[in-house]
Amino acid sequence: ATEQQRLARGAAAITRDGAGALGISAGGLNFSRESWRCWSAICNEPLPSGKLRAVVEVCDQVAAEVASWQHRAAAAEELLPCVSYSAARAISAGHAPELLVSLRFAQIHLRSCGTRSKAGYCLVTVQVAVQVVADHASGADVTASPRAELTRCRSSSTHTCAEELVSVHQ
Repeated sequence: ATEQQRLARGAAAITRDGAGALGISAGGLNFSRESWRCWSAICNEPLPSGKLRAVVEVCDQVAAEVASWQHRAAAAEELLPCVSYSAARAISAGHAPELLVSLRFAQIHLRSCGTRSKAGYCLVTVQVAVQVVADHASGADVTASPRAELTRCRSSSTHTCAEELVSVHQ
């Protein structure tokens, strides 16, 4: 199966099992159409810079929705499972076709810019979140994966971590 098909199977499993599949309390999150629009933009933007901008919008939108639900800003380790759940719902609803290819284009663009920024942090967050979704299709251990990978990524540079995550999970 292709990577995108594996991602779709993982998204279907998470959507079927609900937010609890990622350790998020039931009924807490109800992502808006705005977050789906952001996922669609990653795939629909023609330029890699637009794809990267859409990745930042996904992180900002999910963070805002989590903050609204929790009545406080979300910590990074709380945000990652929420981004995974948002991705799973968007993928299952057909709002994020060819997501993996689009993320690779965004990564190539970021690498060519050579800057470490919020965009780099958001790209790594979205890449790890999407990998968590894909891991649900393969039966990988996802209970420790999001936090362990995020902690590992925070200790290294954004550029190195993004490359490492893509190469490890291909």
